[in-house]
Amino acid sequence: TFGNNKNIFYINVISNKIRILVIAGSPSPDLSFIKNSLEEDKNLSVKSLTQVASNRFIEKNSPAAELDSADVIFLIGFPTKESGPDLLNRVKNSISQKGKPFFLILEDNTNLSGLGNLQPELPFIIQNIDNSVSEIQPVVETSEMENPLIQNNQPNPVDAWNNLPPVFMTNSQIVARPESEVIVKARLNNVSLNAPLIISRRLGSKRSITVLANSVWKWKLQTATKQLNLFDNFIHNSVKWLKSFEEQKQVSIKTSKKLYALGEPVEFSAQVYDAAYNPVSDAEVKVNIKHNDVKDEIILNSIGSGLYEGTYRTNQTGDFSFSGSAVRENRSLGSDQGSFNMGEVDIEQLNPRMDYEFLTSLADNTGGKFFYYPDMQKLFPIIKNIQQNASREKTEINEIKLWSNEWLLIITIVLFGIEWFIRKQSGML
Repeated sequence: TFGNNKNIFYINVISNKIRILVIAGSPSPDLSFIKNSLEEDKNLSVKSLTQVASNRFIEKNSPAAELDSADVIFLIGFPTKESGPDLLNRVKNSISQKGKPFFLILEDNTNLSGLGNLQPELPFIIQNIDNSVSEIQPVVETSEMENPLIQNNQPNPVDAWNNLPPVFMTNSQIVARPESEVIVKARLNNVSLNAPLIISRRLGSKRSITVLANSVWKWKLQTATKQLNLFDNFIHNSVKWLKSFEEQKQVSIKTSKKLYALGEPVEFSAQVYDAAYNPVSDAEVKVNIKHNDVKDEIILNSIGSGLYEGTYRTNQTGDFSFSGSAVRENRSLGSDQGSFNMGEVDIEQLNPRMDYEFLTSLADNTGGKFFYYPDMQKLFPIIKNIQQNASREKTEINEIKLWSNEWLLIITIVLFGIEWFIRKQSGML
């Protein structure tokens, strides 16, 4: 039928490609392999700045302009001892002030002391610098395989990571920050070092990923011959994870779902915070709802802890858009917007098959009986029997008009006379 042969859903359309800027301290195999992997994704726009000397790059791109337009920054062996302070400061401002996510790989020529400028934004802490390196292999725990960054197409994805060729990791003492997550650890000669190899960090609106080793291009070479997408998946999923996070809003307004049946109440919920992201429970939250030329407004009620809720009803069908705002003491705290669909798809028509299990259960629990359509003739004798055995009630109504009854009048006069006589004898008159 027309009622169950269409499906309504919402999608987020990204109008532009994700812009990736790769900054490398020098040309290297890791740079080539990672850049090629990024360029395979047609949804990414990849540009690079490859340093060959202080303030000199292979590309003719403007560092300032590329940093301003980038959505995600890849730092491969950057900074080096030859990296100028101007570019390093621009990178720091893009990460710390503008909150741009970044992916970092420590190469042999990475200046760990120069990373001190980025220390507050890094997912790790360098406790001791050692310029020597060790040849290590990655080790992944089974519990970590739920992490989307390390998914691959092998039947046993854990073994795929644990059998990768060795890479070179600095012997510097590096520990992950408390809010960071160690995704992959390092092992030396089949002995786990309990040291981080790949770390991710999510703090507020900022995200970052760090690989504490170089020569990861070997992972691509080994897995390519086995039709294993481990390396490419890791790079592509890293970009998605870094870019997918939506900055926390001071005001967030949502509906309980996107699709509603006609007549079903639309439930709104909101979260309101101040500039320090403390819950605000005394704001006025209004939601304006628009459908074609019809406009409605509802006010959400506070339920405490910065949470608000409200309900909207309509007999119209189609797409609805809404926008809401929160105001406290005549000062705006923020706004949000969204959309939902009302009743274009009849929920009852989505599965028109008779629900035998539910009907029989309903009949058993209520003392009734269930009949199929061919057996409907058996229903009529049962109904007739119920009607015959039903209890009959007889109601009689008698009305007595008190003020027209002569006996009640005589009793009233006698009672008043007795009262008067008692008062007279007692001297109360």
